[in-house]
Amino acid sequence: MPDAPRDEFYVGYLPVPTGYKRFLWVLLPVMLLVVVIGAVVIASQQSNPGDAVWHDDGSQRFIGGLIVDPYPMLVENFDDVADQSPPDTTPHVYLIVSEGKLGSRDRLAGLHGQRVRLAGTLLKRDGRAMIELTSTDNAIKAFGSSGKPLSSMQAITPVTLTGEVIDPKCYLGAMKPGGGVTHKACAELCLRGGIPPMLVARNDTGGEDYFLLTDENGGPVLDSVLPYLGEPVTIKGRVSAIGDLNILRIDKIERVP
Repeated sequence: MPDAPRDEFYVGYLPVPTGYKRFLWVLLPVMLLVVVIGAVVIASQQSNPGDAVWHDDGSQRFIGGLIVDPYPMLVENFDDVADQSPPDTTPHVYLIVSEGKLGSRDRLAGLHGQRVRLAGTLLKRDGRAMIELTSTDNAIKAFGSSGKPLSSMQAITPVTLTGEVIDPKCYLGAMKPGGGVTHKACAELCLRGGIPPMLVARNDTGGEDYFLLTDENGGPVLDSVLPYLGEPVTIKGRVSAIGDLNILRIDKIERVP
């Protein structure tokens, strides 16, 4: 009478039983395939961090006209803006912040309308740029006023826009991704530290447009936008511009249903 089949039993210091080998040859490729598919699916669900870049490998120097209100910003071709009405080319505008989660208003107070040279690192995304001032004593050098007023905001246009309220420092390159609900706590710290809020809205071509947010009178805004950080919102307001920077005065903000 033939011997009854015996159950195979794996012992670490003995060869792997034949039945176990056959099972593993099937199981391991299947597990590997599941892991690869899962990774692809998870990655496809992540928001695109965009082409944000932070040139933090060394400071650069930037020269232009300084605007402090409603938020600090540097306008390139300052003299061209003052001399021409309208200028031949739209001046490029940089927002200005300090190192860490801090704005730059305190460091630039009293220099509104001055021609300045700034030392800092550059953050940029989709053509929108920001300067992070270095902490050195020579980060800011003022050359005095040009004697002509900096060009004022362009005509105000009523709009209704849908997008996301962001902290632009992280969104423009300090973090990837720098938006969404998962970034809400970080964004709140940045805005409370003086970094100005922005709205990023998808345009008809699939790109993103940026709008610096102010209150209804064109002044700094904070508390009214904090609850909406990282969430889809609709803002009714009025848009103007300084150079190539859009300014959105908020009349009403609400979550997208």
